[in-house]
Amino acid sequence: MISVFDDYEELYTEINNITEHIALTPEEAFVLLSQNVILEEWVESRNLIFVDGYFVIPSEKTIRIDSNGDLHLTKTAKKNLSLYTLNIVEHKSVEYKNSAKDLVGYAYMYKLESVDKRLIAFHPKFQTDLKDEPSKVYEGFVQYIASFDEDEEKELLRMLGDPDTTLCQCLWHSIQKAGWNQGLDLYDNTLVHENYHGRIKKNQYNNMGRDVLMAICVGLKYRSNIVKKVFEKAGIVLKEYHDPDKTYLRIIEMMPGLSIREFNSILEKAGIRQLGSAQK
Repeated sequence: MISVFDDYEELYTEINNITEHIALTPEEAFVLLSQNVILEEWVESRNLIFVDGYFVIPSEKTIRIDSNGDLHLTKTAKKNLSLYTLNIVEHKSVEYKNSAKDLVGYAYMYKLESVDKRLIAFHPKFQTDLKDEPSKVYEGFVQYIASFDEDEEKELLRMLGDPDTTLCQCLWHSIQKAGWNQGLDLYDNTLVHENYHGRIKKNQYNNMGRDVLMAICVGLKYRSNIVKKVFEKAGIVLKEYHDPDKTYLRIIEMMPGLSIREFNSILEKAGIRQLGSAQK
């Protein structure tokens, strides 16, 4: 792959130890996406989502849902990464005369690993033709996700659309389903102060702020369509084309199911204030 670089034979012969299809952390994935429009176009045009370290074609064949509603790669996907995931490569970094020029057009970042400086990179020429037609597969996957707990989602949407049901009552419905029985459960999953657990239960916190509400949405692993409905219920306008809301929704759509701490680590990389009342 990197043999296409200028000066490769001279400088890379002794260190040709490329690792293909590496797993990324959520922060690494976000950094790569943010700095390269070509990678962003690949991900968005193919409706890829980030699961277990990879940008993967979403389908029942590649993604399974566990008992908690969390997404994971299937055995089929893990055994066939080249067919179903983007190929992000890693190799030892060596700086040389034309290194900056040779990386034009690449999505890349550096990381330190022990004493080595590693280069993580994406380029279209690394990729094979991913299997399946993106839009049809994605439509099927959306239906698959919705069917996992279809009755629960319908009930939540009904409550959100009912003018006689409060925001707290809607959230409490989901909190009970999630098994957050104590204030510490709320805090562990949202970084929102544990005292708010009782206030939501008693229907006394319908005027919560947007940061607290978004943290609860992330902790409950709501899909983006539910998040929008929740904010509409709260009377808070989501500014989908402006930060921080733009980044919140982008993460939720491309990296569904992240924990609040993983979510916040990405916000930190993006220079956006982290979520949860503990962050204020």
